[in-house]
Amino acid sequence: MIDLNLIRSVPYPGAKVVDDATVTPGAVHAGYTDQTDHTFRYALYPHAGGPASVDVQRTAYEFNLPMRISGSGNGGGILPPAQAFLTVSVPNVIVEAVKQAESGDGWILRLYETTGAAAQARLTFALHVAAAAETNAMEEDPRPLDMAENQVTVAFRPFEIKTIWVTPAA
Repeated sequence: MIDLNLIRSVPYPGAKVVDDATVTPGAVHAGYTDQTDHTFRYALYPHAGGPASVDVQRTAYEFNLPMRISGSGNGGGILPPAQAFLTVSVPNVIVEAVKQAESGDGWILRLYETTGAAAQARLTFALHVAAAAETNAMEEDPRPLDMAENQVTVAFRPFEIKTIWVTPAA
Protein backbone atom coordinates (compact mmCIF):
# COMPACT_ATOMS: atom_id res chain seq x y z
CA MET A 1 0.00 0.00 0.00
CA ILE A 2 1.23 3.50 -0.81
CA ASP A 3 -0.30 6.52 0.88
CA LEU A 4 0.47 10.01 -0.45
CA ASN A 5 -0.83 13.07 1.40
CA LEU A 6 0.00 16.25 -0.49
CA ILE A 7 -1.87 19.03 1.28
CA ARG A 8 -4.98 19.74 3.21
CA SER A 9 -6.67 23.06 3.82
CA VAL A 10 -7.59 23.28 7.45
CA PRO A 11 -9.68 25.99 9.10
CA TYR A 12 -7.79 28.95 10.52
CA PRO A 13 -7.44 28.62 14.28
CA GLY A 14 -9.65 30.74 16.47
CA ALA A 15 -13.21 31.93 16.18
CA LYS A 16 -15.14 31.16 13.00
CA VAL A 17 -15.40 34.45 11.11
CA VAL A 18 -17.06 33.28 7.87
CA ASP A 19 -20.46 31.65 7.64
CA ASP A 20 -20.10 28.63 5.32
CA ALA A 21 -23.57 29.28 3.86
CA THR A 22 -22.45 32.68 2.48
CA VAL A 23 -19.59 31.21 0.38
CA THR A 24 -20.38 30.32 -3.22
CA PRO A 25 -19.50 26.66 -3.97
CA GLY A 26 -16.04 26.52 -5.57
CA ALA A 27 -15.10 30.04 -4.43
CA VAL A 28 -12.16 30.79 -2.13
CA HIS A 29 -13.30 30.40 1.47
CA ALA A 30 -11.61 32.95 3.74
CA GLY A 31 -11.96 30.62 6.72
CA TYR A 32 -9.43 28.06 5.42
CA THR A 33 -5.67 28.01 4.83
CA ASP A 34 -3.61 27.06 1.74
CA GLN A 35 -6.18 27.97 -0.89
CA THR A 36 -4.14 28.53 -4.01
CA ASP A 37 -2.65 26.55 -6.86
CA HIS A 38 0.10 24.14 -5.80
CA THR A 39 2.64 22.20 -7.84
CA PHE A 40 3.98 18.89 -6.52
CA ARG A 41 6.84 16.61 -7.51
CA TYR A 42 7.14 13.19 -6.00
CA ALA A 43 9.19 10.10 -6.59
CA LEU A 44 9.17 6.48 -5.51
CA TYR A 45 12.52 5.19 -4.26
CA PRO A 46 12.64 1.41 -3.77
CA HIS A 47 15.52 0.56 -1.42
CA ALA A 48 16.76 -1.96 1.11
CA GLY A 49 16.59 -1.05 4.79
CA GLY A 50 14.39 1.32 6.74
CA PRO A 51 13.69 5.05 6.38
CA ALA A 52 16.91 5.97 8.23
CA SER A 53 19.16 4.27 5.70
CA VAL A 54 21.84 6.46 4.17
CA ASP A 55 20.49 6.38 0.62
CA VAL A 56 16.99 7.56 1.55
CA GLN A 57 18.08 10.82 3.19
CA ARG A 58 20.66 11.71 0.56
CA THR A 59 18.43 10.75 -2.37
CA ALA A 60 15.56 12.79 -0.94
CA TYR A 61 17.80 15.85 -0.59
CA GLU A 62 19.17 15.42 -4.11
CA PHE A 63 15.62 15.18 -5.46
CA ASN A 64 14.05 18.00 -3.43
CA LEU A 65 16.92 20.42 -2.95
CA PRO A 66 19.70 20.07 -5.50
CA MET A 67 22.68 22.33 -4.79
CA ARG A 68 22.25 25.47 -6.87
CA ILE A 69 24.61 28.28 -7.76
CA SER A 70 23.29 31.78 -7.11
CA GLY A 71 24.70 35.27 -7.18
CA SER A 72 25.72 37.83 -9.73
CA GLY A 73 27.51 36.86 -12.91
CA ASN A 74 27.40 33.08 -12.67
CA GLY A 75 24.13 32.41 -14.46
CA GLY A 76 22.73 30.21 -11.69
CA GLY A 77 21.77 26.59 -12.10
CA ILE A 78 22.55 23.22 -10.55
CA LEU A 79 26.15 22.72 -9.45
CA PRO A 80 27.76 19.53 -10.82
CA PRO A 81 29.34 17.36 -8.08
CA ALA A 82 32.76 17.65 -9.74
CA GLN A 83 32.70 21.40 -9.06
CA ALA A 84 31.56 21.19 -5.46
CA PHE A 85 32.77 23.83 -3.01
CA LEU A 86 32.67 21.21 -0.26
CA THR A 87 32.70 17.42 -0.14
CA VAL A 88 31.88 15.23 2.86
CA SER A 89 33.67 11.88 3.23
CA VAL A 90 30.78 9.90 4.73
CA PRO A 91 27.30 9.44 3.24
CA ASN A 92 25.42 9.74 6.54
CA VAL A 93 26.42 13.39 7.13
CA ILE A 94 24.36 15.92 5.14
CA VAL A 95 25.18 19.57 4.48
CA GLU A 96 21.93 21.26 5.45
CA ALA A 97 22.94 24.87 4.76
CA VAL A 98 25.80 27.08 3.63
CA LYS A 99 25.44 30.77 4.35
CA GLN A 100 27.49 33.86 5.02
CA ALA A 101 28.41 34.31 8.68
CA GLU A 102 26.27 36.88 10.49
CA SER A 103 29.44 38.90 11.15
CA GLY A 104 30.14 38.89 7.41
CA ASP A 105 33.47 37.16 8.01
CA GLY A 106 33.41 33.75 6.31
CA TRP A 107 30.76 31.09 5.83
CA ILE A 108 28.65 29.02 8.14
CA LEU A 109 28.04 25.34 7.37
CA ARG A 110 25.24 23.40 9.05
CA LEU A 111 25.59 19.64 8.87
CA TYR A 112 23.86 16.74 10.56
CA GLU A 113 24.17 12.97 10.93
CA THR A 114 21.18 11.20 9.32
CA THR A 115 21.14 7.54 10.38
CA GLY A 116 21.54 7.46 14.15
CA ALA A 117 25.18 6.32 14.02
CA ALA A 118 28.29 8.14 15.18
CA ALA A 119 30.48 9.41 12.33
CA GLN A 120 33.87 10.93 11.62
CA ALA A 121 33.32 13.21 8.63
CA ARG A 122 36.20 14.70 6.70
CA LEU A 123 35.19 17.99 5.06
CA THR A 124 37.26 18.88 2.00
CA PHE A 125 37.09 22.39 0.59
CA ALA A 126 37.70 23.20 -3.09
CA LEU A 127 38.73 26.76 -2.20
CA HIS A 128 41.65 27.57 0.05
CA VAL A 129 40.43 27.87 3.65
CA ALA A 130 42.46 29.71 6.28
CA ALA A 131 40.62 28.34 9.32
CA ALA A 132 37.59 26.40 10.50
CA ALA A 133 35.92 26.36 13.90
CA GLU A 134 32.99 24.56 15.48
CA THR A 135 30.49 26.99 16.95
CA ASN A 136 26.98 26.96 18.33
CA ALA A 137 23.90 27.65 16.19
CA MET A 138 24.06 31.33 17.13
CA GLU A 139 27.62 31.51 15.71
CA GLU A 140 29.08 32.11 19.18
CA ASP A 141 32.02 30.59 21.06
CA PRO A 142 34.06 29.30 18.09
CA ARG A 143 36.36 26.37 18.91
CA PRO A 144 39.17 26.03 16.33
CA LEU A 145 39.41 22.79 14.34
CA ASP A 146 42.67 21.34 13.03
CA MET A 147 43.03 22.11 9.31
CA ALA A 148 45.36 20.09 7.08
CA GLU A 149 45.51 20.35 3.28
CA ASN A 150 42.18 22.18 3.08
CA GLN A 151 40.47 19.46 5.11
CA VAL A 152 39.01 19.22 8.57
CA THR A 153 37.58 16.19 10.40
CA VAL A 154 34.45 16.59 12.52
CA ALA A 155 33.04 13.96 14.91
CA PHE A 156 29.25 13.50 15.00
CA ARG A 157 27.09 11.73 17.56
CA PRO A 158 23.91 10.03 16.28
CA PHE A 159 21.59 12.61 14.69
CA GLU A 160 23.82 15.46 15.88
CA ILE A 161 23.69 18.87 14.21
CA LYS A 162 26.98 20.78 13.86
CA THR A 163 27.70 24.38 12.92
CA ILE A 164 31.11 25.01 11.36
CA TRP A 165 32.51 28.51 10.78
CA VAL A 166 34.85 28.61 7.78
CA THR A 167 37.24 31.51 7.15
CA PRO A 168 38.49 31.70 3.55
CA ALA A 169 42.13 32.51 2.83
CA ALA A 170 42.78 36.12 1.90
